[in-house]
Amino acid sequence: MWYSAYDLLEESTVIVAIDNNRVVGTLTLIFDDEFGLPASELYESELSTIRANNTLTEITSLAIQKDARFSTTILVKLFNQAYLYSKGSKNSTHFIITVNPRHVMFYQKKLLFEKIGSVKYYDKVGGAPAELLILDLELVEKTILDRNNSKSKMLYKQFISMKEFKSSQLEHFYC
Repeated sequence: MWYSAYDLLEESTVIVAIDNNRVVGTLTLIFDDEFGLPASELYESELSTIRANNTLTEITSLAIQKDARFSTTILVKLFNQAYLYSKGSKNSTHFIITVNPRHVMFYQKKLLFEKIGSVKYYDKVGGAPAELLILDLELVEKTILDRNNSKSKMLYKQFISMKEFKSSQLEHFYC
């Protein structure tokens, strides 16, 4: 198990997917505050310009069991819960995530992330390459609400929008 000092912060939030009493997926949300974000270690200059008018949340420790059934569904549920909690309860405006460059295309095509940093090497993951990506959460909401008009294969077709969530009976669980 890997964790950092950011995981110990009171505001950090772990979202867990469970199937048949077994953890099959997790992700951690780190909210930008006086401690900064884990990505700041590599990408402080890129993040400092974005922070000026935005509220950032970093997604870390995304993991899905290799043998999990319906791994795409697990990913959708984890990201949808992260979106609803971050935007609804924490007023986040953007997600950021550092990923291995071989995964960048997936995040761009399926989740609309954009690159904002060059490839750098991350000591905390054995010197592996990383790229910083950003996602505007307003764009997510618009994309979800427009899902019936879209022919794309983006994962947002399966999301619940903030608007739908607030009009449901589920809102009291988060906000």
